[in-house]
Amino acid sequence: MKVKKITALFIVILIIVFQFNSNIIFADTNDIVGLATGEIYYIRNYNSGGYLTVAGGDGNLQNVVTSPFTGAKNQQWKLIRNSNGLYTLESVFSTRNPKRVLDVTGFNVDIYDPTYPTDQRFKLKRLGNGQYSIMWTPPSGYDYFFGEINSLGQNIKNVTASESSTVKNSLWAFDLVKKMAADIYSFRYQIGTSFFFFPIYYDTTGTDTIYKNNVDSMGYRGYSFTNLSHNHAFNWMQTTSIWVHHGHGNAGIMGFSDSNGDFTGYIFRQEINALPKNQLAKLKVFITMGCKTGQSSNGNNASAENNLIYAVYEKGAHFAMGWKNDVEVSKGVAWLKTFLTESNRGVTIKDAMERASYESYVGVAVFIGDRQQKLKN
Repeated sequence: MKVKKITALFIVILIIVFQFNSNIIFADTNDIVGLATGEIYYIRNYNSGGYLTVAGGDGNLQNVVTSPFTGAKNQQWKLIRNSNGLYTLESVFSTRNPKRVLDVTGFNVDIYDPTYPTDQRFKLKRLGNGQYSIMWTPPSGYDYFFGEINSLGQNIKNVTASESSTVKNSLWAFDLVKKMAADIYSFRYQIGTSFFFFPIYYDTTGTDTIYKNNVDSMGYRGYSFTNLSHNHAFNWMQTTSIWVHHGHGNAGIMGFSDSNGDFTGYIFRQEINALPKNQLAKLKVFITMGCKTGQSSNGNNASAENNLIYAVYEKGAHFAMGWKNDVEVSKGVAWLKTFLTESNRGVTIKDAMERASYESYVGVAVFIGDRQQKLKN
């Protein structure tokens, strides 16, 4: 039987509620970048793709393993930041009041009543490409990393806390359970006439219908906007799950035009950097098809200070991408269609990108973040 000193568990939840089509809990600036206290997540092992799962019933010492995705409540965890900056992971599966939480017994990971803070509060650290470490610090003061160990069969693996931070088994990703809006901003206006006086258009709207159909099918609320303002796009970027811009661009800049082809405004890298810390933590995917939007503004290595894509990621987005080169409209439309169709089949972002580039080569993509996530999950 597990014996521990019972200590009162005080939880401070800082929630900012903002009315924007629906109530949205913004990530607090004190949260680990990319995560939002009060939200519910699937927690995925970055190497195996298995999800943190309560293996048995809702009881103390029930084992926690990784297993293939089901979407069931025994794979859902509510993230709660405590006043000391450590996090409690509450099992949505638990029917108790208060609910049971992620816990360490010995070095094994399980669930237990929330009565032993020392073994139920964890450090989270964001690493590169949307990966996180989950660390338990017992009274000894050493950090122990959550990681997968031996297989229990049928793609199920045990989870323990270990002093070793083995690269392959101790990297985790947090996938937000809630699916919000998914927006695409496209543009259409006449740019001239042909020899036979037929109008010629700059037109990126060819993706819109397929975009909306696929994101709706994956459980998001799809919206397509044509020739809308940069202010609208910038505001919605902060309250959406998937955000796509298919218009003109340049290094550090996304352009927005009206139906006459006149530029009405821009979203600059500097505006992204000026956002509060972690403001884009709910943004699963950011894509701009604008020309050279993945280029850095100087010759230095890409960073939030000189690169639009990196700036978006640093504000909490889980994946961001643009292009190093000019983007031909027809190829960009074809690329997005394939990317969305493949994503709706349940493949990873990485696989959807590769298939899209095989079908329609656009150029050199510049990206950062979690390419192992599946937008359909």
